[in-house]
Amino acid sequence: MLLRRALRRAGAVRRCREKSSSPKEDPFHNRATAMNFEEGEGWLQRLVGTTGRTTTEFERYKAAAKAAVKTDAGLKSGDELLFAGEDGDWLKKLESSSEARQPRTPKVTKTARTTRRLEAISKFSLTPRELKARLDTYVIGQDEAKKALAVALTDHFQHARRVLADPAQHLDEPYHKRNVLLLGPSGVGKTALLRAARLAVDAPLVAADATAFSATGYVGRDASDVAAQLVTAADGDRDLASFGVVCVDEVDKLRSRSEGNEVGKLDVQSSLLKLVEDAEIDLDERGSGGAADPKRARLLNPDSTFDNLFSTKHVLFVFCGAFTDLAENDRVTPDDLVEAGLIRELVGRLPVRVRLDALTADDLASILAASGPASPLTQIRGEMAAYGVDVDFSDCAIQAWAERAFAERTGARGLATAVEDTLRGFKYELPGSGRDSLRVTADLVADPRGALARLLS
Repeated sequence: MLLRRALRRAGAVRRCREKSSSPKEDPFHNRATAMNFEEGEGWLQRLVGTTGRTTTEFERYKAAAKAAVKTDAGLKSGDELLFAGEDGDWLKKLESSSEARQPRTPKVTKTARTTRRLEAISKFSLTPRELKARLDTYVIGQDEAKKALAVALTDHFQHARRVLADPAQHLDEPYHKRNVLLLGPSGVGKTALLRAARLAVDAPLVAADATAFSATGYVGRDASDVAAQLVTAADGDRDLASFGVVCVDEVDKLRSRSEGNEVGKLDVQSSLLKLVEDAEIDLDERGSGGAADPKRARLLNPDSTFDNLFSTKHVLFVFCGAFTDLAENDRVTPDDLVEAGLIRELVGRLPVRVRLDALTADDLASILAASGPASPLTQIRGEMAAYGVDVDFSDCAIQAWAERAFAERTGARGLATAVEDTLRGFKYELPGSGRDSLRVTADLVADPRGALARLLS
């Protein structure tokens, strides 16, 4: 709650000032109380209190509409007020509703789990080298990408630790987020890196596919939906979610290059730009254009006391994309990305740009030979051990699978497919057969059906 109060003090919720109204006037039926909504919390409660009335929830919203609002046309009387925003006459919409709109996002009491996770962030002390060592457990190779991601994540959580320790001092201080762009073809480990980061740090981390987003008003997800996804990953705790990480995959599919639905692609990029900067998302108004207008959010949902607003100011963003047409050099410049179809403003918010190396056959063999969870063979051993079958793999078998995946250009993702295709028959026949061991060789990989027939004969 300390952080929530600090957020409100910092601008998410501001107190209103009543500009002009006689205390004897009835704001509901006479000339409305003139207010500005540049600041505001509790304005509706005070408005109701001046009349001594007890109203239903619907009447409260109606009273809010009849309060004078500063529009382009100036202050209008309550009887004449039409909300002069992009949504038109919202008072008319409310009057035609069967009931008042209720806040859909419940207030959440901190659980032991969310408290523990916040405490872990407040005590974060990993160095980039230590975090990279954790990533090494799950991802083989790609050292430069792991170093860059480790530095960005440790910077992010060290900043979160400072804010949690002293919100009054650090919440509003300038901070330039180290948002990340990972470039590389499919199967080189971008997704694996993000999955490893989720396992290495106990903080909310969500993944979203950029191709699922659509321009506002069209069928599909709105970019602001990732804010709700992040809050869900934080068990509903916005304090915890506000220091989370959002990973947006396939951002290269949003490139605008004078073909296809260019307006829609640019619109989605602009929505993502708002999120990356410092957006206030009304979790009850998602899909209405991304970042919320605080004045409008306050007007449409006055009784929520801003509990449904979520700020992305301290959220770290990691974007991934293949960008296969860019020159394969270590340093990708902003101009390269703009020419490739990303808007310059979004590129400017991604200061950490790292290209992942294409994997060689030897790299793929190293992934298979690893003893940790990065190797598909670890899972195979565990599955067969459950049936009392010990599986051993020769170096030649591992190399054969690696060369197959490399030839098929499926990268690390293709290793699991190659292994499964080879061993499926053995996994079916050996459990319950009385055999307690299996030696996988290059000959078995080359002819699994023949090897299985010989084993069972």
